[in-house]
Amino acid sequence: MYSGLDVLELVLGRTRASAKARAAEAPVVETRGMGAGEELHVVMRFLQLLVYDAQSLDGGRTSLGFETARVELDRCDRQAACEALVALLQHALRAAATADCWLALEAAVLDARAAWRQLDDLRDEQPWLPGPEAAQLGLPHLAEQLLEALAQSTQEPALGMLWRARWLHASGALDEAEVLYRFVATSPPVAASREARAPAAGTVEHARLGKASCAKAGLGEGQGNCSPSARFAAARAVCALHLQRGAVREATAWRTQWRAQCRDLELAESGRSDVGGSGAQDWGYLDGALALAEGDWSAARALFAGVDASDVPLALVEMARALPEVAEALPAASTRAREAVVAARLPLERRSVGAAALVVYAQDDDGGVRSVHADAAVGLRAALAEHAAGREDALALSGSLEARLFAAGRGVVEHAQIPPGKALVGDSHRERMVPIRGAIGRASTAVALEPIVDEAGEPLGWLHLEWEHHLVPPEGVRRNLTVRALELLRASLKQVRSASIGRSPVATAALDARHVHAAASTREHLRVEFEQCIESLGLKWTRRAWRAFIVEDGAPIEVHRGGALDAFGLEALPARAEAETCAAPGGKALARALAWRTCAGFETPDAQAALSPSAKSGVVLPLDLGGRVVGAIAIESQHVRDFRDFDGHALQHRLAGRVVGLRLAAFRDDHRRRQGWAPGFDARRADLLSFATRLAEVARSRCVLAISGEHGSGKSVVARWTHFEGGSARGPFVVQPAGGGPLDWPRLLRAAQGGTLVVDQLESMGDAEQRRFLQVLDGQHLEDERPLRVSGARIVVCCLEGLARLAADGRLRPDLAARLARYELVVPPLRRRRADIPVLFTAMLARFAEEEDCHAPEVAEEALAVLFRQDHPGNLRDLEAVAQRLVVHERGGVVTAADLERVAREHGWKLAPRIASRHPRVEDIRDALWSTRMQSGRTNKTRAALWLGWDPDTLVARMADLGISDEVEPRAAWQAPEGAVAPDSKSASGQQDEAEM
Repeated sequence: MYSGLDVLELVLGRTRASAKARAAEAPVVETRGMGAGEELHVVMRFLQLLVYDAQSLDGGRTSLGFETARVELDRCDRQAACEALVALLQHALRAAATADCWLALEAAVLDARAAWRQLDDLRDEQPWLPGPEAAQLGLPHLAEQLLEALAQSTQEPALGMLWRARWLHASGALDEAEVLYRFVATSPPVAASREARAPAAGTVEHARLGKASCAKAGLGEGQGNCSPSARFAAARAVCALHLQRGAVREATAWRTQWRAQCRDLELAESGRSDVGGSGAQDWGYLDGALALAEGDWSAARALFAGVDASDVPLALVEMARALPEVAEALPAASTRAREAVVAARLPLERRSVGAAALVVYAQDDDGGVRSVHADAAVGLRAALAEHAAGREDALALSGSLEARLFAAGRGVVEHAQIPPGKALVGDSHRERMVPIRGAIGRASTAVALEPIVDEAGEPLGWLHLEWEHHLVPPEGVRRNLTVRALELLRASLKQVRSASIGRSPVATAALDARHVHAAASTREHLRVEFEQCIESLGLKWTRRAWRAFIVEDGAPIEVHRGGALDAFGLEALPARAEAETCAAPGGKALARALAWRTCAGFETPDAQAALSPSAKSGVVLPLDLGGRVVGAIAIESQHVRDFRDFDGHALQHRLAGRVVGLRLAAFRDDHRRRQGWAPGFDARRADLLSFATRLAEVARSRCVLAISGEHGSGKSVVARWTHFEGGSARGPFVVQPAGGGPLDWPRLLRAAQGGTLVVDQLESMGDAEQRRFLQVLDGQHLEDERPLRVSGARIVVCCLEGLARLAADGRLRPDLAARLARYELVVPPLRRRRADIPVLFTAMLARFAEEEDCHAPEVAEEALAVLFRQDHPGNLRDLEAVAQRLVVHERGGVVTAADLERVAREHGWKLAPRIASRHPRVEDIRDALWSTRMQSGRTNKTRAALWLGWDPDTLVARMADLGISDEVEPRAAWQAPEGAVAPDSKSASGQQDEAEM
């Protein structure tokens, strides 16, 4: 604002020096410290004195006149009002702008109180000026009052439009703000002629789009009258808007274009700022942001020197958290932590956030992942299909973006990094960056994933965003896109899912929080196996508790719990109570882990995610077998962020080797509930684990399964295992011998509907019946009957010898053998899996002891050695006979080798004293070493020799002759026959069968 002496000099103009001197001698010349009203009174006294003095001394008039002086005073008043209004607008915008807003404002000249006092002094002459009471109705009302007053106070209409655009910018109306910014930036200057003020075509278009905003600002099309500083501020704001959207290329192009147009303006060089625009320093701020987005850290560090930390947008602060180089470049005090709140709903387009790719992924009920929306740059479109095909596997990949997304339950961002030691001089910073794992394009330097959840908090999919620069919009902006993505998922999934959109059976059961506590007496094997799993994790359980679940019929069932239960107000599950149901308060983390087959958790207290109301953080480890979740372990803590340093997928990988053991334990418990006894398996054997994995895969398919093995080898148990793994455990299990005449196939298939039909003794089936069986499998007519469909029943055939041997001997039609041999499992005889004898015999003793209602006897090692040396021609039946007789005769106590010899004499059995040592089988030696190894895993040759019936020196010599090392595994007895076809093979015949079935 002009001082009183400045106005005096202006009004006197060409007045004589003597008159100026007399006016200057008048009292009250000093105006410092006065308010605006007092200063104007001083000026008026000067003017009156000068007019009187000029008329009395010169008899004439001054060259300006009194009216001209009044006009000049009114201009001074308006300029003072503009100064106060602009200061108040600056304070209002700083209060209204969110942390993600790139609205860099210069420091206000006046504080709020001084600005209101200045407006009070001027309100007598300018009654339209607002008062402090306008702020009582909220910021939007106050801003509107200030903008209207600014439009009346200023003689530069574009200034009012600039500040209205800034208010729209701070309010989230980015498109409307950009229209006004561009209008001001392209308006002609104040001194331009009327012809020169005609807007260009682009300006007219912007004015047409923002007609309502132009009317509010009092500026019509073609009304420029804009100062260079306002144009500069508007041009800088357009560049900042592009950066806020993440459109780095557009920001760079606009900056270059505007600088070229204004190269001759003195303002662009001097950095003047007289109406609220910023000078060259603000270009340096934007240049620094562009340098950060492009990864040029050294240039950014120099450009950000001296920048106020409070003006740094949240997007740059989040970038600094992810990249140490950015933290070094930004001002040290850049610690803006408040979250961005974006009211506007962004369109589901990559350009709305400046991304090179935007893809929406959804998961189907069967666990498959598919892309339902893709918007990518031309160079990335060819890689979209390959990227989508790998997303299902990425969920289970430790450290992948998808795994981290669902483990944390919130969005994740990954930036391309420059590895240490590769910052070579002369190399481009982009060329030195390591590509992001899981990105669509190798040139992408930033990737962000946001979960898409429904109102109940259930994950339906995720949003994949990718940039070729580092400027990632804040989390609030990215999350805003998921609102539109959710609408898209609902429309896409409506055709294939029920009204409860996105809820798979597993997720629905977990969200309903109805966890069945199964009777502990029927979960004995599972409880033991889960305790071993927990022990293998090696975690500390102070202030932590764990809960173990299995998945049956699509629902999670809690079978065990442990850890610091008292800290959570929990109790151990009842030892022998019948099944009980309890309601859990949340369980969304468990639902997310089961639905997406990946680790899930929460870092801060979340009643919806936790199982226990008092849990502060937690993680859920799903147990996956062959692409299907069969259980989970939920670990919760009393500490916040207790699992932030945990690699959930590393823990999950540590449990991978025990998943088959858990599944075997679940099958044993199920078999015990249905048959009254639990079969014995040694889950430590790698070949058995491989066999179980293959069985689980084929059990979930609809192909016919053939099981071959000798009498008593356990084919019926394997058939029931297939029935259990196939998801039809609650359905009927029908066994039909093949011999004895024609089979009533329609009746059998109806009886086994929804379950399993086992055709036993296939080798005894006649040729005519084999032909009818083949017709049943192919869905053909059976004489005059209608075609039979076998899709409702799973068919398993059992035979004593392999299908290839039966076909070669002429006991099986070649065409039927080829039809059945697509997947065949071989159950090895007991003599080929001697290492299983200790486990099997112990389980049999427990079984018969329970039947006899007595204690199961213990078995001395020398007794196990005797059983190990026998060939057991009747396989499991021979072993069962021995176990039953020992239970009946001994009824507790310890079974010794003498007891075995006595039982053998009584029943006419001949026991082999030892295994032949002259030409031994390598497999027998390996089984003996495996069965007698120490707890540490090292072999014990003395015990192994005892089991073989040899001298220890003989064992050492035979191991040297046969090249057997101390690191041994048992023979690979559990394996598929040579030439067997996996269930996922896509042969022409296999595809035809799938179509028929």
